[in-house]
Amino acid sequence: MATTINEASGVANFDKITALQEPLVGVLLASPIPLYKFRYILQIYVNNAAQAKIKQQKNVSSRAIMDVSRIIRAFELPKYEQSAGNPIHNANVAVQGTGIVKYIELKAGQESATSATSNPTQSLADDTQTFYCLMGKWQFKDGVKPDLTPYIYQDNTDKIKYLTSAPLTVKARLEDYGMIAFLNADLESPASPIDTLAYEITFFDSAGTQIGSLISKEFQTDLFGGAAVTTLAYNKEQEVGYYLPFAPANIEAITGVTIPSNAASYTLLLFDDGGAAIWETKTVELYEDCKYTTTRLAWSNEFNAWDYFNFELAHTETINISRKKLTKPFGSWGAAAFEYQNHERGESIYDISGEQQFTVTSNWLNDADFIWLKSMLMSKEVQVQDGNKWFSIVITDSSFELKQDIKGQLNNLTLTYKMANKLR
Repeated sequence: MATTINEASGVANFDKITALQEPLVGVLLASPIPLYKFRYILQIYVNNAAQAKIKQQKNVSSRAIMDVSRIIRAFELPKYEQSAGNPIHNANVAVQGTGIVKYIELKAGQESATSATSNPTQSLADDTQTFYCLMGKWQFKDGVKPDLTPYIYQDNTDKIKYLTSAPLTVKARLEDYGMIAFLNADLESPASPIDTLAYEITFFDSAGTQIGSLISKEFQTDLFGGAAVTTLAYNKEQEVGYYLPFAPANIEAITGVTIPSNAASYTLLLFDDGGAAIWETKTVELYEDCKYTTTRLAWSNEFNAWDYFNFELAHTETINISRKKLTKPFGSWGAAAFEYQNHERGESIYDISGEQQFTVTSNWLNDADFIWLKSMLMSKEVQVQDGNKWFSIVITDSSFELKQDIKGQLNNLTLTYKMANKLR
């Protein structure tokens, strides 16, 4: 007797990489079906660690259809720190992106008895399906397997995308931090690591002329401190997603890198082990605060990787104060003579807290910007930069209008958020 597990057509993609969606379904089938005390068993392993065991009766078609998405989703938290106390946003080296991708094993089995009175025995690993799961934060589309090919290294001439829907050109100030995520493996044929990567930065002045020297950093020796990428990047117990320094403050912190004083922009290129720059070219345009102070937000996007955006226009801050009160009797009720002092009070405050709320406004946005920023409003993990520190916030807007360009007219986005922790 043996049990097999196969993907459900249209909602799963075993043996390759699939996005975390609901449902993410496996179909179990035993042949032959035992007569006594029969149940299907599915064990779920995440990064080689057993996390759940599900038992289920057969359906009318003698199969068990099991949705594993909710169990896998329990491991969707993004990576918050490069190391203890150091936010990942501020790193000046490549960082393994815990949380972007998980290695999943689904082990199918069964339990049954030889008679109605005997105890059942288990067979736990008759068949195994393995795949990488991109721990996306929100649904792509019900019943449709999203095409993740543009994000996967496949040793061809296509321009591979980073794990973001941001435009290829973004704006940042010198004091802004931020990382960019990518998949450091060919996950399709089957998975294999990219042994050597080069990371290239080129600075340009306002006329678009290259200034200074081209900066090239080896992924292993410069950005990983000499650690072997083959060890870190491809191990079933580890993720294959990585972050690279991207924003100006991170670039400036890389050993040996200085942003020229007259730089107006810079580009980032990522080369594979064959020396081909097959990832998209990302451009950062530098600017300084003028009339308003920029508010920089980070959020865990649809790929469970961090994204960043600057709200450049006016912002306001409001503190909503909550007071808990009680009323005390005043006067010397226990004394021989009654008297009271002017400083005594009836209504007394025994607890006070404040909720900081901010309203921020973006610069002019086009249609593509609005679609990209939708992932920020749908994110459960949003933070705000304050110097070199990051604080968790909660976006309080409950509706989001996807504005459309009309004859080239652009629009602003106004957003309201509150700090995740109250003033006390």
